[in-house]
Amino acid sequence: MSRDQAYYDARWSTPVTELGPVGRQRVLFLRQTLAEVRKRVGRDLRILDFGCGQGHYAAIAADFGNVLAIDLSPVAIQHGRASYPHVEFRVGDVLKCDLPGPFDVVLSIEVLEHVRDQLLYITCLASLLAAGGHLILTTPNRAVAKRYWSIEAHREKAQPVEAWLSISDVRKLLSPWLDTVYAGTVGTGYSYKGIMRLVNSAKIDSMLAILGLRGTVRRAWELAGYGLHIFLHAVKPLDVGTATGLPKGNSRDAHTPHLR
Repeated sequence: MSRDQAYYDARWSTPVTELGPVGRQRVLFLRQTLAEVRKRVGRDLRILDFGCGQGHYAAIAADFGNVLAIDLSPVAIQHGRASYPHVEFRVGDVLKCDLPGPFDVVLSIEVLEHVRDQLLYITCLASLLAAGGHLILTTPNRAVAKRYWSIEAHREKAQPVEAWLSISDVRKLLSPWLDTVYAGTVGTGYSYKGIMRLVNSAKIDSMLAILGLRGTVRRAWELAGYGLHIFLHAVKPLDVGTATGLPKGNSRDAHTPHLR
């Protein structure tokens, strides 16, 4: 057993029964994006959840098609099978790429930052996507995460690998294989250093709430890249330079209020 597997077996030994605020935002983003993709494809989707943990997001994705969920931890997979029998779970190393693709959609929910070889991970992920297939990815935003994890109470929760990326880093990492359709951030209440003192000022927040502008300003901060987590949707081109599904230039910024 590898050290990583031992860590995640221990981490997933207790069932997670409730998602936090950002987790609920992930669910909304996942549902919105999968609904758009299935509408365009015109059929149920073949979906891979890459690094599924206990399968919470795989179970959500199953509303939109058939889901194969894979994780390194047998303990996590055991919980997933018990909780979500309608999802196919498999123990395995995502970096081996030995899965029965191609898939219409690949999910990578809070996994990229915990992978030692991120280039290999993205290469493998892209190889499993069908031409015209879609990636839904979330990962911590480095600009904010490094402040969040500087707090001692948070550092105690750190996983074996914490390699955060910025939005531009993720776009660059994906660019040889995938075209980014949408990239934004969510969750701003996690740091009070530097400009984050202004972003998360309780006084300013109260004033904005009185003026009815709180939601609008929060979304503006998130779109400016001051959220803790990156939410990204990308598409694998049919051929070089040609994106399919949602057009490359189609920004979903107008839909971000639904993530609140």
